[in-house]
Amino acid sequence: MVAALEAGGFSVPELAGLAAASGVAEAAEHVQRLLFEGAAVRVSQDFCYTARQWAEIEAALRRHFAAQPALRVGDLKGLLGISRKHAIPLLEHCDRVGLTVRAGDERRRGPRL
Repeated sequence: MVAALEAGGFSVPELAGLAAASGVAEAAEHVQRLLFEGAAVRVSQDFCYTARQWAEIEAALRRHFAAQPALRVGDLKGLLGISRKHAIPLLEHCDRVGLTVRAGDERRRGPRL
């Protein structure tokens, strides 16, 4: 499961797709175990990232905010090589956990970053 999540870089597969590929019950149980063990971070109903991917995302955000005061969706897409489909849920999760703070169409560095 970890290999499947990391195969596309930061463009992780939808969890429903993983379930279809490996069996619904098996995939759901494996994802729950990864989340419980802290080996994955669920950013939305559809996407989760491995702990390694999440650490790299946090590091990329730190580097960005060290050079720029704001982050837009397009910035994150370029920074991580992802589509809007992945960028929006990822940014919304970053807002929820305090890594970023939304200010209109931009994100500012959050208190946890």
